[in-house]
Amino acid sequence: MTVAILVVIVVSFVFAFWSSADELTVVTWAVVSEAAVNESPPATDATSEDLGQRQAILTNWLLQGRVMRDGSPVLGAEVWAVATDRLGNRFSPSPESSDKNGGFIFDPIPREIGVGSGVAAAEVEVNAKTCVPRSGADQSPVTCNSDDSTQRVLRGSDTATLSDSSTARKISIPTRSFLPIPIIFFIVILVTIAQVEEKFRKWKYYGSIVLAFLFTFLILAYVIIGMTKISDIGSPGEVLSVGFLTFFHSSYVEGGDANWLVSITSMASDAGSGDKGETNIASGLGAPLWVIFMSVVGSSAFTLLLLVKQIGSDMRFEDTKEFRKIMEQISMHQIYLLFAPLGAIIVYQIMLMGEAAAQDVTVGIVAMGSGLALNWILAMSSDRVADLIGKTTKRDETSTGSIGQDNSNMDQDVGEH
Repeated sequence: MTVAILVVIVVSFVFAFWSSADELTVVTWAVVSEAAVNESPPATDATSEDLGQRQAILTNWLLQGRVMRDGSPVLGAEVWAVATDRLGNRFSPSPESSDKNGGFIFDPIPREIGVGSGVAAAEVEVNAKTCVPRSGADQSPVTCNSDDSTQRVLRGSDTATLSDSSTARKISIPTRSFLPIPIIFFIVILVTIAQVEEKFRKWKYYGSIVLAFLFTFLILAYVIIGMTKISDIGSPGEVLSVGFLTFFHSSYVEGGDANWLVSITSMASDAGSGDKGETNIASGLGAPLWVIFMSVVGSSAFTLLLLVKQIGSDMRFEDTKEFRKIMEQISMHQIYLLFAPLGAIIVYQIMLMGEAAAQDVTVGIVAMGSGLALNWILAMSSDRVADLIGKTTKRDETSTGSIGQDNSNMDQDVGEH
């Protein structure tokens, strides 16, 4: 079983990191260009608003970019794009092929995709594809042939925002980059709950400890890399969208220093600076990135302390009750670690409600234990739900009793008459 676990771990890491190096990098940018169609001159009595609207229609987006692999340009890559607006209308220019410098230029994309919609195109997704031999020293791109099993396909994509003033930017991250986290977590839980014979408990015990160490350092590495990437690619006043998460530079505390924040509910309007360079006060369900980091560090420390304590403990594998208790503790600490960021966000929001988030030292100390607050958060949630259901049931019973009393009074009146 231990050998199988190690094989799965190695395969997941190889698939996530090694294969990601074989993907294409697509860099796209959009500039305003003159429309390809000629329209009649505006009327002499046209207002300034009409002229502004007409000027917006007369300009199109010129989309261009470059396809690279490991920093080198890719020749002959198939590139296509799909532009969308907020209404769901789509437009796709003619596909192009990258030149010797990896460059490509699409036909102009109209500002308005839907006819007479009055809604400007919001963003465009650009995809690129090329094929290379599966083996051999020469890995130069070749013409793709779906029937040729000796080829493998390399893909890449990028999303560009079509706006003159928007500060929002969408970032795409390959799904395979996150695969090691759910794979190792699933293996940890599977190993700890699996029932094995007494002679195999030693292997299960040490395998669980190794996996717990690996999962702990993996979560720490992902958080550190993520914080570094956000700081490198983002700039104050810019909004970065990664899936359902939004990253922006602001503050939740009035008069507090601006930091990189992560939010589940906030939109682009919370980012940037206000008048006279003042920082806008953010709202929504979120927390500073350093608070998320402190929560993961705290949960990791608790997990490592639990594992280190096992060194000096006299483990009795024949004691089924004690063995199951140790396995339960290892599993629970992995769950605390996985949900530490969510716990940090909720605890930080509670501190904001209590006006206790102004002191960074206090926030940092509380954040380190936010992963262990998961049980308390779930208990509080269940109490709120039970209270809500109780109030609703009580209100319904009161309404039903009132209706019954009215019916009884009506029956009494009818009997008297």
